[in-house]
Amino acid sequence: MPLIKLIQRLSPLLVCASLLGCSLASHETRSDSKLTATMTMTMVQVLIDNEAGVDGLDNPRAVKISPDGTHAAVVSGDDNSMAIFDIDDDFTLTFNRVFKNNIYGVTGLEGASQLAFLPSGNKMFTVSFYDSALVVFDRGEEHQYRFKRRLSDGLSIERIFKDTEPLGALDTLGLLGAWDLVASGDGQQLYIASYKSNALSVFDVSGDDLVFNRFEGEEPGLGGAVGLDLSGDNTLLAVTGFDEHMLTLYNRTMDGELELSQILRGGDTGIPYLVNPQVVKFSPDGHFIYVACSGSDAIVVLNRIEAVSGSGTRKGEDAAKYALFQTLTNDELGGGLKGAGSLAISSDGSRLYAAGEADSGVLVLRKENDGRLSLESKLFDTELVNKGLPAGDNKDINVLVGVSSLQLSKDGQYLLVTSAKQDSLYVLKLKASVSK
Repeated sequence: MPLIKLIQRLSPLLVCASLLGCSLASHETRSDSKLTATMTMTMVQVLIDNEAGVDGLDNPRAVKISPDGTHAAVVSGDDNSMAIFDIDDDFTLTFNRVFKNNIYGVTGLEGASQLAFLPSGNKMFTVSFYDSALVVFDRGEEHQYRFKRRLSDGLSIERIFKDTEPLGALDTLGLLGAWDLVASGDGQQLYIASYKSNALSVFDVSGDDLVFNRFEGEEPGLGGAVGLDLSGDNTLLAVTGFDEHMLTLYNRTMDGELELSQILRGGDTGIPYLVNPQVVKFSPDGHFIYVACSGSDAIVVLNRIEAVSGSGTRKGEDAAKYALFQTLTNDELGGGLKGAGSLAISSDGSRLYAAGEADSGVLVLRKENDGRLSLESKLFDTELVNKGLPAGDNKDINVLVGVSSLQLSKDGQYLLVTSAKQDSLYVLKLKASVSK
């Protein structure tokens, strides 16, 4: 039976409650209330590559929702593409179109890895690992996105990844092995983390133009840059360094300049579980930083230990500093974090959603009164699904295996999940059930 049909049969059964018997105190009532809200989730839609007219989901690496909530875009590392889905008023996704590398003049999508919208929604950007490129899309009067241009150093994949000769001055944009990007909340700048360049590239957005500014990271280095996030107030930028187990923090001034603020190291030289950090997220208030670490199958939580002083421009000695606050490991959580690499946080900061690409399911972590995270539920666990199957059906089905990205809707009612191993995009509806 095709997976999509099986999921349709199971959808009434796929309401996941909290795990029982967890060693963490995740189901205790909060001390200041007699009521506890537990997040449950139902699957409302699944879109699968090459089924029902859907294309561009072969090894999806990331999904993002446009600022106006009318489109969802997915980049694919194996289709070398960017697919667009329309979102209707009921949050049903319909395949719109796909841009594929070297088709109809589109270039720069070989190994597409991440995307971002400007706050206005009029421009969308993707980066690609193998093409080592930044690709610009704009939205026309017909409200449809179209390919506009590609920016890269024009080096071949063989020259970047196979040639042993140093690249040196050939790397002018810091985009080699581009993996992540984020747009500033004021829509003025793009920041890109590139693994092979080991750089943080800065591009200025000025009207219809996009201008390279500079790249950071030569000294003292970024440790193999792969992940980025900006704080909600756009004053702090975090960069993860995969190879050297690093987290680098920059202060962003009011005019968009960056000042190195802090470097935290993991492994044997620092925070024990900060190993191969990938995705990083600030809490909405900026008091916490959450880091998904695939090398340790863990989430490292940092908290702010120094207040910010000054009047809008942060200087190194006055800026906020962060220190280890909590570590959540795969063993402590009962599974779900192997190859930890996906995080999403609710707009109020009360819940963190996490997944591991070498695992299955999605973990829901609740922030308690003291700021610590506790396990609330695990969604779409393989065992739970199998229990709902009729006798004789395939017992090896895995739902939500190999999660590669998580994206919450603006109202927090839906969670989009890409599965790299299942070439799928899932739409999950969230609901908080209040109980005594």
